[in-house]
Amino acid sequence: MLTGSFALADPCRTDPACHKVDHAVFDHPHHFVFVGTAPGDELPFYPLLKDHCSEEDNYCALIFATHGETKCESEAAMECAQLRAAELRESAAYINADAWLHPLPSGDTLHPSAPAQIKRVYDDLARSAGFEGVTGYLKRAFRNLQPLALRPLMVISPYPYPETIPFDPILLALDEFINRAVEDLQAEGMNILHIYVDSQIKRAEEAFVSRQDDWFLECRPGPQNLLKTHTQLTQFDVFRHGADDIYRSQIYRFGEFSNSPQRYEFCYDLTRRYFDTQRSEKLLGFQLTSPEQLDEVSIFSNAFSFSSGNIEEITHYLNRNANRLIPVVVINQFIFDIARHSVTQQDAYPLIEAIRSSSHRGPILFLLDEPFWHIRLGCLNGVESACNEIAQNYASTLTTLRKISRDLRKAFPQAGMAHIEAYMELLLQKSDNPSANIIMFDEAEYLGYDCYGAFSNCGVTDASATLTNIEGGNISANFSGKNFIGSLSLFAIDDPQIKSMLIDTGLPDPLPNYKHLGIICGQLQVNCTGINLANSATSRSQSDYIQWVLDTLLAMEQHNPIGRKMILVPGLMQDFNFFPDETKAIDQMNAFLEVLDSSSLFGAMGGFIWGDLQEGIFPYIGARSLASTRLLTAQAFRARLSVNSTAPLPPSMSLVGGTGQRGNFRQLKLSGARQGDVYLQNAGMDVCSVQIGDTPEQMMSLNQLNHIHIPNLEPPLHVKANCFSRDQRFEEAVDFID
Repeated sequence: MLTGSFALADPCRTDPACHKVDHAVFDHPHHFVFVGTAPGDELPFYPLLKDHCSEEDNYCALIFATHGETKCESEAAMECAQLRAAELRESAAYINADAWLHPLPSGDTLHPSAPAQIKRVYDDLARSAGFEGVTGYLKRAFRNLQPLALRPLMVISPYPYPETIPFDPILLALDEFINRAVEDLQAEGMNILHIYVDSQIKRAEEAFVSRQDDWFLECRPGPQNLLKTHTQLTQFDVFRHGADDIYRSQIYRFGEFSNSPQRYEFCYDLTRRYFDTQRSEKLLGFQLTSPEQLDEVSIFSNAFSFSSGNIEEITHYLNRNANRLIPVVVINQFIFDIARHSVTQQDAYPLIEAIRSSSHRGPILFLLDEPFWHIRLGCLNGVESACNEIAQNYASTLTTLRKISRDLRKAFPQAGMAHIEAYMELLLQKSDNPSANIIMFDEAEYLGYDCYGAFSNCGVTDASATLTNIEGGNISANFSGKNFIGSLSLFAIDDPQIKSMLIDTGLPDPLPNYKHLGIICGQLQVNCTGINLANSATSRSQSDYIQWVLDTLLAMEQHNPIGRKMILVPGLMQDFNFFPDETKAIDQMNAFLEVLDSSSLFGAMGGFIWGDLQEGIFPYIGARSLASTRLLTAQAFRARLSVNSTAPLPPSMSLVGGTGQRGNFRQLKLSGARQGDVYLQNAGMDVCSVQIGDTPEQMMSLNQLNHIHIPNLEPPLHVKANCFSRDQRFEEAVDFID
């Protein structure tokens, strides 16, 4: 366990866990501390430590959590631990640094050997030694290693996702402890900084590309001589001495690396990394509903977005990205506590590993999709903690999002963040405080909003007709009183009779007196929930929403310039409410294209949505089945990108069964209704037909929406559609049930 106490003067001299080096002078003004999992972790930083720690004004310390007793090639654990301790003493003397060595268990002795389990075990052991967890121990250590408040303590640790050595879950757990300790001390006013070792050491058969031009790294190539001390030695000389002559127990770990100094580069991270938004082309693409759609959009896009149902699907999407479009990964499902309507700092390790295990390498964006709106939904339904978070201007949420962003950027050096917020959240923020800028995530490189409807006036649409023809006793079947992460749109219910039925039979307490009733439907469930819209404004010109986001973006840039851009999100779909015909979607798209071209501040456009999407009782036909919409979009994107492909767009069809303004792509529950409608949309087909039950097939018009009304519908009823394109057959079916 962690042991020892620290005095104000030279803490190493009174601590039995520390090995004191004769020439490590604590009174020197500049202090550096390297924190690693086990002896030998300092090797990728060896030349830089050798240079820094031998300087006349510098003092260095090393802190290691474990002996690394399972990391020797052949020795038993106890013998390995003793050997590693002896090697550390030799290493400390060579680089002139005091060394603390603690006997926490190695990760591979814990089951499961995962970061979350390691953090729990280490925290328990630290508490048993009298510390407030490992973070508490590090905070106390760092305080005592900084005797002069005017001088910063420089904390150095290994980059937690190294390419040079296999991924170490202890390293990820330790990194979390270090970050928390440094952030807490910075909040207390301590002068402390944290940087990463991020060296590059390549085997002979591996490609080597220098990173000296990366603006966030400072690198020293292997053949270069030390800069401050021992200048007769090269960076490579110092590393090989440590690997070959000091850490002999690890010779198997480094012995297979090249003996060519040109294949070594010793770096440390200087600054926070941000996504490069200063691109030759703006990001243009669609949100997809299936990995197989990647090949379809790659002929006119340079980016794509997706929301996955599970970790495995993320890897599948990225592996299908053969054309190397920039992925935009929706991460709501990995950070939201649905029951509490809050953002939580859940373990990012599974998400990170899903991406690392894929074939994707390069830029990647992580998308926060309407995070504040989801919190507000909780408040509108009486969740007190959600209301408190709104009253605090989402302060706790923003803090958690910054930590999530930090972890993802750390794992993926070319990663960035995007935040798209719901138009209703913008309206409510402005209603609460008209003179203030809207609140958005300040660490996001791309900011935007979504509102699907006319450019001149976009907002809540009355969907009362959705619930006509439903028998009163069946209406509650469509409502559960729960909110769902991933809901698409808010609808109003203005019809007094429908509203009364909903309040009486379907909607939850504690809000019985709905002044303006709204409904939200979830992607993963067939049911919906009601919310109280109070007396808020429910629509504005899209120009207003755009200006609100730009005002926030420009204010953030003035405070911390990182090259933020705005992302535009046109609705490119067909449905019963927003875009009942393609012309409305096309009008919105044309207006957004004008905005996109008007300024370099508009850096991206993401069309919603390419494939079909079912949200509760609302079906949305994606652009891939809308002949005119997809042709306009493909031509517009191609004209703005260096895409030379003339490949045709894929043939596609979408079949919807409906009643009133409810519908479904697979199965529609009538809930007492005895009339129905069949809708077939198709694009790129040679011939299409629909068969309703046992009646003869009916031929359909091509490249447009077909509508068949069924005045007398007796469930169950099976409807089938067939389309052909160049001898290829496409088939869809929908069932009406009671």
